[in-house]
Amino acid sequence: MALQTVYSQSFGGSRGNPGEAESIAQWLLGEHQALLAYARQQDKEYQTVDDAEFLRRAVGIVTSFSKQDGLIRTELSKVGIEGLTVGTPCIACKEMSV
Repeated sequence: MALQTVYSQSFGGSRGNPGEAESIAQWLLGEHQALLAYARQQDKEYQTVDDAEFLRRAVGIVTSFSKQDGLIRTELSKVGIEGLTVGTPCIACKEMSV
């Protein structure tokens, strides 16, 4: 999913967009079953993986600003999605390489 940011605000040395963070969480909440169904159709390994583990394995969110990272994590938590890789390119690369 790609979003074109039309508004962001400064938070000290970083930037964030609360509305965009909420949109990401709501989109993922609404689409995760379709993502899961597609993955299970394509790869038999995903047929035995629970939904939360699937999301942790298959979804990563990269953002340019650390403040946006925190806003996205907060919104994901509000909709019950935990444990995803979310971060700036450097942070996301480190987490994905573990």
